[in-house]
Amino acid sequence: MFPVDFVQGPVSPGTVLHGAVVFDTGGKTDYRPGFLPVPAYVAADNAAKKVTRNSPAVKFGSSGSLNPSLHEQVMEDGDLLEFLPLAPMAGDEILASSDGQPLWILRGKGAASVHLVGALPLPVLEDEYLRDYFRPGCFIRLLPLIVFLRQLTRESDWHYSRHACFVMDDPSLYWPTYGYVDFRRLAEHTRAHGYFVSVAIIPLDTRWPNPRTLAIFRANAPRLSLLLHGNNHLYTELASPRSPEQIVRLFAQALRRFERLERCGGLEVCRVQEAPHGAFAKAQLEGLRRFDIEGVLATAELLVRHNPNVRWSSTLGLEAVDLLAEVGLPSIPRIMMKKDWKSRVLLAGILDQPIVLTGHHANAADGMEQMAEYAELVHGIGGVTWATPAGILRSNYKQLRQGRALHVQLCSRRIHLTIPDGVEELWIHRPWLDPGDGGEDLTVQCGLAPRRASQPAGNGVCGPFPVKQAENLVVACSLKNGVDFNAVPPPPRSLWPVVRKILVEARDRCSPIVGWKNKYV
Repeated sequence: MFPVDFVQGPVSPGTVLHGAVVFDTGGKTDYRPGFLPVPAYVAADNAAKKVTRNSPAVKFGSSGSLNPSLHEQVMEDGDLLEFLPLAPMAGDEILASSDGQPLWILRGKGAASVHLVGALPLPVLEDEYLRDYFRPGCFIRLLPLIVFLRQLTRESDWHYSRHACFVMDDPSLYWPTYGYVDFRRLAEHTRAHGYFVSVAIIPLDTRWPNPRTLAIFRANAPRLSLLLHGNNHLYTELASPRSPEQIVRLFAQALRRFERLERCGGLEVCRVQEAPHGAFAKAQLEGLRRFDIEGVLATAELLVRHNPNVRWSSTLGLEAVDLLAEVGLPSIPRIMMKKDWKSRVLLAGILDQPIVLTGHHANAADGMEQMAEYAELVHGIGGVTWATPAGILRSNYKQLRQGRALHVQLCSRRIHLTIPDGVEELWIHRPWLDPGDGGEDLTVQCGLAPRRASQPAGNGVCGPFPVKQAENLVVACSLKNGVDFNAVPPPPRSLWPVVRKILVEARDRCSPIVGWKNKYV
C-alpha cells in the first residue's frame, strides 16, 4: 500500500530514516514535538490507565490533516472496547475522540510532528487479511497509521486519480422504465446532482432492446452506461465449478450477445464484468482473462469466501484497484448498498479507492433520494471525478516523475494517458509480470502511430518510449494466445435461465405496484 520499509530495533550507521513508528506499552503520552528527528507515530497502551468505552461512536475533528469527508463525522467502531485517554497540550489538534476524550492527537508540524494514538494496532495473523481490521465497525486502530504513512510518503509515492460511479444491477432495456427506475428521469437526476450511473445488463437480456431506451442511453453517455453482468444471471453463475471449456463458452456467449447490442443499438458497452451476486471463482477469472476484458467489479469478502483455498494478497480490498496477480486481472472494489454503505464509502475515500456503489432499481424509489445522498457524500470527499467503470480502469495507473522521465505503473490492462509538460520519455511498469514473461504484448499508441521502446528493461518494465508533452496515448496489454469469442461454440441450451428471467422481470416490474422497495439487498 505504501513504498516503505520497516526496520526494527537498532538502526545501522548510515541508514536514512524518514519516519518512526513507536509502540509504547508503558502508557507514556507526553511526547514532545521533535522528540525524534523525523515525524513519528506513537501508539500508547497501558492496561492500568485505559478506560472502557461507553459508546462505539468515534467523533472526528476538522483538522486539515484529515480527509475533508471525515470533518466532524461520527462513525461507529465497536471493536475497540478500551482505550488510553490522551491529555492534549497547547497547540495540539484533536483528530478523533471517544466518549468526549481524545483518542488521536496531532502534536507539532512537519518533521517534528507526532501522531499520538491511545490504542495499539492489532497483529494480523497469517490466515487473515489487513482489511479485517479496516472495515465498518473496526477501523480506528489502523486509521491513524494509514494517515501517518500517507503523509510520510506523499512526495515519494506513486500518484493516481480517484473516481466514482453508481452501478445499478439487473435492469433490462425492454422498456424505458424498469421497476422503480425511469431511465429518462434517471438521466436528468444524474445531471442535476452531478454523478454517473452504469447499468449492469444481463447478456441474456440483449436480444430485443427498446429503441426509445437505447436513445436515452446514447443521448446521455457517458453519464449513463452499460456493463456486463454475468451471462444468464444464475445464482453463483461465475462462482460455481466449471471445466475450462465450459468457462470459455460461457464468456464467449456473453461477449457475442453484447457485441450484438453494440452493433444494433449504437452503444459502447464497458468491457467490465460484474458477477451475479458479486461472486467470482478463481478459475472463472482465469477464463475471463483470455478475452478482451478490461477488468471486473468484485467484493473482497466474496472473493475470499468463494475461494477458500486461494491466498490472495494480504492487502486485498485496500488497494486503489486490486491487481489480482493470481489471474492477471484488475478488480475494482465494489461497495454493496447495505446499511453500512456510508461508512464503507468514507473508508474508501480515505484509501483513495474508486468509490463504486452497487444497488438495484429500488434505490431509485422515493424520488431517488438515496442516490442523491450518495452523490452528495462522494462530492464531500473531494478530488473525485465521476466516470464509467471502463473510464475508472482506463485512468487506473500510478505515475512518478523523475526529471524528464515519466514512470507509469499500470493497474489495468488498458489506460488512456496524457503526457505532462516537460516529459520526453515514458517508462511502463507492469507489476503482474514475472521476469522473462513473454505471454503478452504491450502497445503504446498515439492516434494510429505506435511507439516502440528502445529496450525492455526486465521485471515487467519497458522503456523508454519517446513522447511529447500534451500527447494523448493509449497503452494496452493483450495476451498473445487470447481467444476470439466469435470462434467459440455456445454452451448447451437450457430453458431455466429464460424461465428464471421472466419470473424476476415480473417481480421487479410489479414492485412499485405492490410497494416492495427494500433498498438494502
